Amino acid sequence: MSDWSDSWENQDAEMRESVERFERMLNQQMTWFFDAEELEQLFDYYQDRGNMAHAEIALAKGLEQSPYHSGFMLRKAQLLIGQGEIRLAEELLERALKQDPSMVELHLTRSSLYDYRNQTNRALQHLRKAEQFADQEQMPSVNLAFGMVYLNAGRYRSALDHLQQCVGFDQIDQEHLLYDLCYCYHQLELLDEGIAFFEKQISANPYSDSAWYNQGVLLNQAGLFEKAIVAFDYALIIQPSLSMAHFNMANTLINLEKFEDALASMTLAVEAEPEHSIFINGLGVCYEKLDRYPEALLRYEEASRVDPLLSDAWFGQATCKAYLEQWPTALALINKAIELTEDHEEYWYEKARILMALGCFRDAESALNEALRLDETFWEARILKISLFLAEDSLEQAMQCIQDGQEPHQEEAAYFYELSGLLYAFDMPELVELAATCLRWALAIDPSEAHHLLTFCPEAHNNPVVLSILKEGGALR
Repeated sequence: MSDWSDSWENQDAEMRESVERFERMLNQQMTWFFDAEELEQLFDYYQDRGNMAHAEIALAKGLEQSPYHSGFMLRKAQLLIGQGEIRLAEELLERALKQDPSMVELHLTRSSLYDYRNQTNRALQHLRKAEQFADQEQMPSVNLAFGMVYLNAGRYRSALDHLQQCVGFDQIDQEHLLYDLCYCYHQLELLDEGIAFFEKQISANPYSDSAWYNQGVLLNQAGLFEKAIVAFDYALIIQPSLSMAHFNMANTLINLEKFEDALASMTLAVEAEPEHSIFINGLGVCYEKLDRYPEALLRYEEASRVDPLLSDAWFGQATCKAYLEQWPTALALINKAIELTEDHEEYWYEKARILMALGCFRDAESALNEALRLDETFWEARILKISLFLAEDSLEQAMQCIQDGQEPHQEEAAYFYELSGLLYAFDMPELVELAATCLRWALAIDPSEAHHLLTFCPEAHNNPVVLSILKEGGALR
């Protein structure tokens, strides 16, 4: 297949002669003979250059001359797929496979349709047949197809194994491949392996913005925020219009709590793609982090207008309305977010906060139960649930909730600090000893997180018992 970027002068003499003869035939409205190989090449030539009118004429002529030619049937099926005529494409491919069961491209295309229908096993059956008939030059395309089927099925380890076999082959779009590989490393949480892979890619091609960008994504996920910033910077030096690099740069800066810088980067992302709802929503996040709630609300509202199905935009509006203490409106907005994405624990947590402000404690408890069902390690939800029980003098239920949280939060220092502060804040004699125990557990995990104690008990620094425990645990000198 001809490269779309080839100049006319770079085409071989036979191809130039075929194109000239074909276009003379069209201009003179005559019927000339072209052999099947010529017509296949003419179709590919015009398709690569976006001239689908001429491509379809070449294909129609080919099918008229050779209606059972597998190459023409394949190309017709691919056109039908592009037009959404999936059933007709499937019927044509089945006929072509009966005609030529060893044609690799037919199996690849048939597999892609089964993959489109989420029929993974059938898709893989055709790929195994393609693998059986493929020559060395075709194997990278077969491996890529395997990788995409596994990727769409959520089988990321198998996807990664096949996609890695595509690296370095000219017939595969290497830049796009890097994004798919990064996604696999991300999903498998193979961060060190992924970072090492992209370091090799950068060494081999220092001017690959895709390699630098995906390196930044994995560095950010690994918590290496400063290194991620450097990677995104290089990606943007190479390709200044790379909007996703601006977007992920902003997210990394948020992780570093550099909110003004994050806002500047997110603004550049929006300038690059003004109608990108996720970028607009990102502006709302930046303004919210800066406590500029009216501006945040405007961006969240704009994002939901651009994409009414973007649940994060409705969630952002709910948090802003909650901050402004417009509780009934906040509840309606968070319900909209949950209607769109019901398996997001943070949405249920926010709903519980709003319901508590409205005095709907039983509904709030149900919302917190759902948040913890979705993620039992969500310690902030457990803290809120314990505070709800304590506020209602339901000490037995509070103690049971604390007990339930021991295993899922056993390594989370912030949880035990906030729990200790919460128990001290209620100033109940039966809770004082447990508050001190929780504080000691927190200190044993990480003394540097002691500031979380002040979330519920800002007066803790005036409590001599607390100060003694903090000194004993190494949080104070």
